[in-house]
Amino acid sequence: MRFYIPTSSLNFDNILSSESIAPAVFYQKRTYGYDSFEIAGGINYRNKIVLLSKMPKFSIRDTERENFPMVIEVDIPETLFDSYEINKLSREYDFELYTAAQTIYLNFSICKIFFFDEKSLSSIKLKLSDSLTIKMGKFYHIDIAPKENQFEWKNIYLPEKGNSQIQSNISELIVKDDNINRVKGFLFAYTGGLLQSIPNDVAKIRKIYREIYNIISSILNDSNSIPYSFIEKLNVLKSEFEELDPDRKKLREVYNSLFPDTVEVKRIIEYFKESCMKNLICEKEQIKPYSFPKFSNNLSKEEWEKTNEDIQHLEKQTNPIDALQVKEKIWKIKTSGQKLVKFDMDVLDEKQKDLYRMLLNDCFLCKDGISIDNVRIDKRKLGDDITRKIKSRFDENEWENSDVKKYFLALRNNIANATSFDVASTNNIIEQSIAAFLLKGESLGGLREYLENNGIGDLSFAYGFWGATIGFANMPKTLTNDLFLSDDLNYISEIYKYIFKQVHGIELEGKLEIKEEEFVTDSLKINEKIKIEGEGEKETSTKQQANEIEYREKLKQVPMINSQIIDSVIDVLKNNYFMVNSKLFDTISKIDKLGKRTNAFKKIKECLQPESQQTGDSINVLSLFSNDIKPDKEFYKDTNVLSFLNIPKNKQEEVKKEIKWIQDVHKENGYKIKSGEWKPLKDHSNKEVIKHLENNAKKRIELDLLNQIVAKLKELYLNNE
Repeated sequence: MRFYIPTSSLNFDNILSSESIAPAVFYQKRTYGYDSFEIAGGINYRNKIVLLSKMPKFSIRDTERENFPMVIEVDIPETLFDSYEINKLSREYDFELYTAAQTIYLNFSICKIFFFDEKSLSSIKLKLSDSLTIKMGKFYHIDIAPKENQFEWKNIYLPEKGNSQIQSNISELIVKDDNINRVKGFLFAYTGGLLQSIPNDVAKIRKIYREIYNIISSILNDSNSIPYSFIEKLNVLKSEFEELDPDRKKLREVYNSLFPDTVEVKRIIEYFKESCMKNLICEKEQIKPYSFPKFSNNLSKEEWEKTNEDIQHLEKQTNPIDALQVKEKIWKIKTSGQKLVKFDMDVLDEKQKDLYRMLLNDCFLCKDGISIDNVRIDKRKLGDDITRKIKSRFDENEWENSDVKKYFLALRNNIANATSFDVASTNNIIEQSIAAFLLKGESLGGLREYLENNGIGDLSFAYGFWGATIGFANMPKTLTNDLFLSDDLNYISEIYKYIFKQVHGIELEGKLEIKEEEFVTDSLKINEKIKIEGEGEKETSTKQQANEIEYREKLKQVPMINSQIIDSVIDVLKNNYFMVNSKLFDTISKIDKLGKRTNAFKKIKECLQPESQQTGDSINVLSLFSNDIKPDKEFYKDTNVLSFLNIPKNKQEEVKKEIKWIQDVHKENGYKIKSGEWKPLKDHSNKEVIKHLENNAKKRIELDLLNQIVAKLKELYLNNE
């Protein structure tokens, strides 16, 4: 049956990032996504979703925010009415009124989103482009509402009985929604991990490339005196590379098949010379193995530089993804919607399959499962908990004498005391993956870099842990883009539909279609153009994309860093909202192979710092905010707050208004809510007041700008507490 749900455009990101809509009361209690839901259209129901049988046309009076009417059209078969607790409420008008007491899960085949004028539509499409968490937006039908079947939605009485809710089961429903979000996050992240994985030998070769590149960079910085240890290490790395090099492996296989190890063959080889034979094989089989020079003190500066240029070229060469193989692996995963039931991966033995299933179900896909905050601040406790889980699978005597115990003891010592730990000291990919996740799981970029730097090319299992932690709603679209950039829509559709079936138990019909033509309006064609040296003009629709492009191009000019380090620095910049300050450089210095004393770090710092800072000028031209001035008062009493923030002129008034209101209500120890009741405010700590500002302003100030303001306020005021 086709239903229409009247709501506000302020909920657009909220709904599409999770591909769901729930009763408003759910959002306050969830552990993921948005913690509030804008009630619109005169509907005062918070415990139920209102569903109408006709398209309601209504208006929203809100002069302070970009808040306009939005209608969700959704087709729900009657077989799912019980699942969503859909009940018919009344038919006092010329339409039917229903309510749903549970979360309704959306997808491209059953859902359309409508607005009532071109201005609203254009605005929402810009929001869609800017959103970091809407993964599937380009596959949804978003358009002007058709005029037929509309009715004026105003002054319509909604019976109070429709808003009643059995409060006792809300907690159960919240846990159920959280598990569904985690399972969906796991499946998408695991798929993304498969797409980004490389063979272990390739990962080890890339690690060798990076080590050689870094040593040569150090030599180029001080070529007058080259330590013997550098030359010795380079030749060891060269030998390791030649052992792993796939071209050389193929050459050895062909050579050994043509010339078996016999006395007669040896005589022939001695006559014709082995090197000539191998050269002929390479020519015939089109094998082109790369050869590093014989490393020594006699190499010229030009030869060192050429070797590093070669490494940069070699590192960019990647093997094409076998999409069919990825799909076949996904097909072997079975879930019950909230738990992992079957995980039949060929690369794993039965014990590894059981271990992965147990860790996911007992530690992630459960009530109070591991969160990103746990990974950030509770690593030690998590390490202990995970070790106990794994220990429970062993007999006491078996555990005491096992390599597994030694491995996880070394991991926990590393977390607690920063002792050395080799994540690749076990061959068990599940143990490697959970260890890597515990150490680097707060950042997907950091997790990938850590695995590849340690010669572990299979990212899928660690990505699965990360996806089950962050969940689908909070997952950035940068991960799913790898899947959706494919031109094969049949392939994409099959993957998406399979994941949807595993999560919700529903077989979707049709296939994904990119609604590209619907996202190009006259107002959207005016994109900011950024001139990048050497690359001409590039278009971007967001300031964040512009910042990323600008900084990435600058970092490419730093001679001593590779693409992995560039990606890591960009991740740090994003997490710091592209602010250039001391906190940024402290974090960059902790990236593997960097440190405040290395030449590479110094060059990165020079590259990122604005020219004005490098020449002593106090104006920071790249950062939105001033970084050098420090406040000397509590935030809610400080009348000079705005002097610390360089807000764009067209946004200054609204930011000033938001900050002034927050400061005023905290000075007065409370404020009146709409019902006339007094809302007391007792906690005036900087942390609480900044949090109050963030929650109160998120629907009136652009998200990117608000995030930057909050980050700067925390830097300015929380350091003083």
